[in-house]
Amino acid sequence: MKIIYTGAFRFPDKDAASQRVLNNAKILRSLGHEVIFYGWEQKEREEDYIAEQGYFYQGFKYKSMNELDKEQKSLSSKIMGFLTKGQHTLKQIKKTIGNEAPDMIIIYNSHYLFIMNMLKFTKASGLKLVVDCTEWYESSHLPGGKYGLPSIDNYLRMHCINKKVGNIIAISSYLEKYYNQSRANTVHLPPLIDLDEVKWQTPALRKTLSDAVHLIYAGEPGNKDLLTGVIEALTKVNQSTGRKIVFNILGSGKEQILKILNVEKLPDNVNCLGRIKMEEVPKVYSENHFSVLIREDKRYAHAGFSTKFVESLTCSVPVIANSTSDIPNYLNDAENGYLLQGNTLDELVRVFEKIKILSDEEYEAMKVEAKKTSQRFFDYNNYKNNTKQFLNTI
Repeated sequence: MKIIYTGAFRFPDKDAASQRVLNNAKILRSLGHEVIFYGWEQKEREEDYIAEQGYFYQGFKYKSMNELDKEQKSLSSKIMGFLTKGQHTLKQIKKTIGNEAPDMIIIYNSHYLFIMNMLKFTKASGLKLVVDCTEWYESSHLPGGKYGLPSIDNYLRMHCINKKVGNIIAISSYLEKYYNQSRANTVHLPPLIDLDEVKWQTPALRKTLSDAVHLIYAGEPGNKDLLTGVIEALTKVNQSTGRKIVFNILGSGKEQILKILNVEKLPDNVNCLGRIKMEEVPKVYSENHFSVLIREDKRYAHAGFSTKFVESLTCSVPVIANSTSDIPNYLNDAENGYLLQGNTLDELVRVFEKIKILSDEEYEAMKVEAKKTSQRFFDYNNYKNNTKQFLNTI
């Protein structure tokens, strides 16, 4: 079967979404299907070009649709850009009807109008359609709030058009259960990794705890209170004797963090590492003892699932996280990390005090379990049978 995978991702390596669709496609390829990416990035990479064949990444052909990151200054142009996003992609896919026609189209996390138009097209053309659903946004997080255009689109996408498509790849059990209630054909695929990729072969550089424990927070902190709570807890813990805890923030620059926290200076134990290339992320994880992942107890956090959680475990870096989404299914307290019983200052202090007194032997055991968790639950090879059953029922 020939499959086109398209939607709001920047292939091959510009965002976490590109890594999700890449590893999902590796499942499909292992089952004997051909997958072509129509990513929404601006252009293809020159190093991926093969003369007279096109652009290829890890054996997958791809074409850039240039749907994202367009500069739109006026309000009217922004609205028009939002409403027409995906039109170029649809035109390009329509051109394949004939010699290069796909049998199936998978849409990653796109918006209502694009999915609706694609549903009409696939029905008329006799093609199969699948939606890869990874987010359920909070209206308060979107431009215009509850009554803004993105919020209305979010509602229509999750409540209406995805259900009409009826074939859902769900990133979390929350989304799987939600769409199962409407009798949709669903398969649960969490963020997956390919353990054979070179970037995951990076050895752990922090083999012992020594005189300091290094924590890493990866990503852009959207909530000031969550990040402030971590820093306050670390400041309190570092006042006591014993090992100190260093807090490294990856993905945000110092000025950005100062603005988010609304402060003029950061504590001496807090370092801002800024942005790095995706292939460098495993190396930075390996330079730390634990990663920190704290999210609000809201629908968006339960519907989605953090790629950072999977990346950390794959790098043999135990995770300190609170109970959102499917994390409690994978994170065993004091075995492959620490499962926080809430986001309170006292709870953060309790766990940070624990890691200050860990022995090297206890920490080594946690590292081993972290890697085992990744191998057991997030290796794409483990999801071939589930995916095959899903495809057979479309």
